[in-house]
Amino acid sequence: MSLSVLFDVKTQPNIDLILTQMRESLAATQLPMDVANYGVIVRKTMSSPLLMLSLYSPRGTHDRNFLANYAYINMVDDLLRTPGVGDTLVYGGRYAMRIW
Repeated sequence: MSLSVLFDVKTQPNIDLILTQMRESLAATQLPMDVANYGVIVRKTMSSPLLMLSLYSPRGTHDRNFLANYAYINMVDDLLRTPGVGDTLVYGGRYAMRIW
């Protein structure tokens, strides 16, 4: 699950992050045990993109599903560890999962 908390532009992002973490810690006692074991991550992100990358197969040997899977496996974790990067989003893969 992903939950976005939006704040007014006039507020300070660091204070907003602290307030969000405080609210998450108050709600943590009411979470199911599986969720508590897995953990909850609170991140500060901005809505404007920092960088956009495009992957392509020069000879056309790989389709967009392969390239999206490659990005998930080999690039997303490294990008998230980069200072200043709050989140990544991979576009282009044809497969998806919806859990009700």
